[in-house]
Amino acid sequence: MTSILSAVVWCRANEKANDKADDLIDRATGAAAIAGRPQSVFVPAVSSLQREFIAMLFHVEMDVRIPHDIAAEKVDALKQAERVRAMELQRAGTWRHLWRVAGRYANVSIFDVSGAQELHDILSGLPLFPFMEIQVTPLCRHPSSIHDDDR
Repeated sequence: MTSILSAVVWCRANEKANDKADDLIDRATGAAAIAGRPQSVFVPAVSSLQREFIAMLFHVEMDVRIPHDIAAEKVDALKQAERVRAMELQRAGTWRHLWRVAGRYANVSIFDVSGAQELHDILSGLPLFPFMEIQVTPLCRHPSSIHDDDR
């Protein structure tokens, strides 16, 4: 997951880097032209921009498979605790979207977290985590998106 995470951070940083690089190039070439110097420009590496990003979006698919030999009371308690925790995370803005998958005990969600470790900590702390199959896909902004904030 680290290589995917790095790619996503780079993807989000690259968009910002392109804007910043354009600004730097415009300023540097303009100053060089005024001074009568050649117009070579140093543009900082993208890695320095990666630190600017606090939140990342993750698409998470969760399939819940509770064994049939667990007592119904325990299952009900786990479901109630899961519901409470999911609502807390939604109110905090961390669990940004939550959809049920029709015909399955599953959901599709969007999480807004600082990175893979925070997402792992959240998911592994869910009451139903021991009974889940989870697939995580890091997301980055699409250049053709018409929304400024992707919410």
